[in-house]
Amino acid sequence: MCAGSFNLFLTTGTSGGTWSSSNPSVANISTLSGGALAMNPGTTIISYTVAGNSCSSGPQTAYFTLTVNPGAIAGTISGSQNICVNTSTLLSTTGSSGGTWLTGNGAIATVYPVTGNVTGIAPGTVAITYRVSNSCGTANSQPFIINVSPGADAGTISGPSSVCV
Repeated sequence: MCAGSFNLFLTTGTSGGTWSSSNPSVANISTLSGGALAMNPGTTIISYTVAGNSCSSGPQTAYFTLTVNPGAIAGTISGSQNICVNTSTLLSTTGSSGGTWLTGNGAIATVYPVTGNVTGIAPGTVAITYRVSNSCGTANSQPFIINVSPGADAGTISGPSSVCV
């Protein structure tokens, strides 16, 4: 299960038993219905117990190991928000590793998809995002705005190549 998801557990055993979770902070389960809410990443044992009867000695319990996985976390991007044409900056994120960096406009700035290294291409403003996916889904960061400024430009000198005294 993924953190934040809900699942209904069923048993082939005798009805009227009681459900429980060995770690309610990982998955909280309704003692009567078997409905479980995945709370936090981790592992818990889901158990179903029925009282004994004349054919069995004492209560009977079935166990199921449940792993709760974290959702995809894109996190918050940090780094320099101002670069110049033909210079680079390395961005970072507080999100899960293994994601992909994306640029909103490759004509203004490129971003290396694996490392988050951004290079200014032309003056302008561009949004950079980080996208991460796992078995629980996909998450996109809030856009990180970078301003690309033109570098210093001495220009081209024009005029006569010779003059008279």
